[in-house]
Amino acid sequence: MSHWSKSRPPKPYFVNGLAIAALILAAAPYRGSLAAEGAPRSTGWTLSADDQDHPGLSYSDGKKTVFLVACGRPFAIWAAYPDPSWRPKKATDKAYIAIENGKSQTNLTGVLQAGTSDDLPANTTYFFQSDLGYDHDSSSTYGPAWQKREARLFDFLESDRALTISGAGKAYVLPAIRIADWKARLKKVC
Repeated sequence: MSHWSKSRPPKPYFVNGLAIAALILAAAPYRGSLAAEGAPRSTGWTLSADDQDHPGLSYSDGKKTVFLVACGRPFAIWAAYPDPSWRPKKATDKAYIAIENGKSQTNLTGVLQAGTSDDLPANTTYFFQSDLGYDHDSSSTYGPAWQKREARLFDFLESDRALTISGAGKAYVLPAIRIADWKARLKKVC
């Protein structure tokens, strides 16, 4: 009897399938819309909550969310990929972006995918990273080292300088975040 006729696929295929399913589920943490349905989006930075009261700091270009740091399960970073024509060979291929604030740079590793909501539209390629690169099921996630990484990211974003997002040889610039106490308000619930 062929191994394909068994009720369950061979272990490597099963494990790979589970990994891809978990990645897809983790990639849609921010349900709901940051903007009211049908309401025009404003250009700029906002601090708001989704329909499950998970907070998010986002930048909109007036049509879509370009950058988002969202708290919840998981902690997620979404950034419109600087080269929208670039596509990974496989859905699980790693993607990289660099964010510069004029003083320093942070490099992030994640995956590329289409958006999943009205604010993150499917016709846009996004860089996505969950849990600051930690394994979602790890006991280290949300622990002391993770909290230090989150604090460094928030400090980095709070530089009061424009942010340059680059990847695949292309870049775009977002203005400095000008929301009073955004870091304290976000950190309180993250």
